[in-house]
Amino acid sequence: MENSNPQRPMRLLSKSKVKDLTCMANTALHGIQNPHSPYFDPLFPKPRRRGPTFPPFWLESEIHNWIENFGKSMEALPTEKRCR
Repeated sequence: MENSNPQRPMRLLSKSKVKDLTCMANTALHGIQNPHSPYFDPLFPKPRRRGPTFPPFWLESEIHNWIENFGKSMEALPTEKRCR
C-alpha cells in the first residue's frame, strides 16, 4: 500500500475515527458499505483487517480522498444538514 499523498502520513483509523471524520452514525456507515442498501457507495473505502479477531480499520488517506470527492456534492446541502 502506498501513500498517494506525500503530505499525509499513512495512518490506520478505527471505526469511531471514520465516523467522526465522515460525520456518519453506525447505521449510515453500515448502509454506505452494504451493496443491498439504497445508500451503498461503491467508492467508499473498504475496511481492512489484520486478522479474524481484530477490528476493522481504514486507511486515513483513502477516507480523506473519499471526503474530498464527496465534498463537492455536500456543498449543495443546506447548512443545517451538514456535520458540525
